[in-house]
Amino acid sequence: MIRSIGKIIGRIGLVARQSVFVEIDPKTELPIRILKTMKATVDLPPERVRQMARSVAVGYIRNQVIDRARRNGIVFCEFCGDRINEFIGEMHEVIPKGDGGEVSLDNSRFICNGCHTGKPDSEHGDRRWQTSKNTK
Repeated sequence: MIRSIGKIIGRIGLVARQSVFVEIDPKTELPIRILKTMKATVDLPPERVRQMARSVAVGYIRNQVIDRARRNGIVFCEFCGDRINEFIGEMHEVIPKGDGGEVSLDNSRFICNGCHTGKPDSEHGDRRWQTSKNTK
């Protein structure tokens, strides 16, 4: 009993740490950007800022990016225009988070694997799954 209570408290703490502030689109009432700093929350009107679980915010933004790539009910790669679907398409950050980018509608594109990682001239080069590297 005590052990399970500890697990529950641990999960609550994990959820609290995964909470983020987001900028809300006043027209759709949906998140359009995960704010990176507390200063960013102060720079916006209070009615445009909400707090939610990071996973929920990313899901809302992802769905909006997919909807932006959809024309007449069909999803297309935002780079090459090839037909894809929402299950095999990949999210691409125009400016990577490591370079100061953010999770937002403006910084995200929904693209095919070929444009993202599948070809030598794709956005991230010809990346292949690696389980280990040979050090010899």
